[in-house]
This record gives sequence, structure tokens and C-alpha cells, in this order.
Amino acid sequence: VVLLGTYRANGPYMELMTEWMRWAEAFGQLGLKECHVVTAAEAASGEHPWEQHWLASERRALAAEAPGLTFVLHDADESLEQALQVHVEIEGSPFCLLLQGRTVVMHSQQCEFDEVTLHNALTSALTAM
Repeated sequence: VVLLGTYRANGPYMELMTEWMRWAEAFGQLGLKECHVVTAAEAASGEHPWEQHWLASERRALAAEAPGLTFVLHDADESLEQALQVHVEIEGSPFCLLLQGRTVVMHSQQCEFDEVTLHNALTSALTAM
């Protein structure tokens, strides 16, 4: 799950979505199948010309031929983020959570999401089942 808060796009999100496609391909057999992006913004504001550039990697991730499944969900009142604040302090955007069912396996505040930490978390989650 990727929380964007009131943002619809930013540079770190663009980089994350590029990584997501690589991770979905590399770690699909470990259970990494879906990416749910949650934003309070309905659409890119169009105020900044770079917003469309920032959303290019998201468009590639949403394409049918992309590895894994990607969904962009609109949470206008940020109720999901507020509910999660009870369990983890959400700082920054994007804020990532790796979930297995209702269990938070890893989140952005614990460590940076990269190939090593993600592989280790997915492997640990599989062996804990």
C-alpha cells in the first residue's frame, strides 16, 4: 500500500512506481502481487507541468502488460490514513506499507523499501505462515 496523502504525484512517487514494476516481476513468487495507491487528490492539479512527467511511471504500472496489479484509490477524506495513524506514525509522501492480510510486515518508517529489505520481509512473512 502506498499512501500519498493530499498529493497526487511527486518525484519520490515516480521513482517508487518505477521500482514497483521491477519488484513485482522479481518478487511475485514471494507473494508481491498488488500495489494499492491511496490518495486524497482526485487528479493531478495541472498547476505544474512536471506532474504529468511524475505520473508517467504510474501509467506504465497501470498498463495491462505490466507485472503485478496496480490500483489507484481515491480517499477524499483521508479516512484510511487516519485509521492507520493509530498503528503507525505516517510521515512523508509516499509512505509505504507491506501488508500480509491485516498484518503490517514492513513500513517506510521502519526502513527504506529496496530490493534487500523487501526480499527479507517477504521471505520472513512466508516462513511465518
